[in-house]
Amino acid sequence: MSTTTADQRRETIGRMLAENPSATQRQLAAELGASQKTISRDVDELRRRGVLVATNLSGRGRPRGSTVKHSAGAELVARVRDDMADNGLEPDGKEEVLLALASRLADRRAELEDSIARDGLTRTLAGRIVINPCVAESRQTTAALARVALGVQMERFAKNPVKQRAAQTRWRQHNLGKAARHEAENGA
Repeated sequence: MSTTTADQRRETIGRMLAENPSATQRQLAAELGASQKTISRDVDELRRRGVLVATNLSGRGRPRGSTVKHSAGAELVARVRDDMADNGLEPDGKEEVLLALASRLADRRAELEDSIARDGLTRTLAGRIVINPCVAESRQTTAALARVALGVQMERFAKNPVKQRAAQTRWRQHNLGKAARHEAENGA
């Protein structure tokens, strides 16, 4: 196979394991033209990212029991990573943490939505009809997910919101000082 980037190779490994979960690392290495050690590191990275879930490792170069995780969180993170790659970006350490958190929040939100679909929007409790508590938690989880997503830089030249607020504060201070000097000059 031709030279590929690590992310392309990992994506290919994920597809190959989805098609053949019993493929060995040796087979993957031969197919991809990479060393078994490289494939081992890639499989570990896919597990760390939550793309692969290890259920029963043989310890002999076989990612047996590894399954591709098609959860809402994994799909969200995959789309974000694709969008970042399209813009020539890679997540830094902080963004990796945010993406992991976003994955968990998206998975939790999907669980809550499934519960709401199964149990309905309302429940009867002690003879009273009440809103399913999953509705409120789903809203809170959605809001938290939105806040987490704001921390991931999706454009190459996106402005840092912290730096923007600091600059706006400095600009306000500048304008207030300028107004005070103008008033002192014209009022005196």
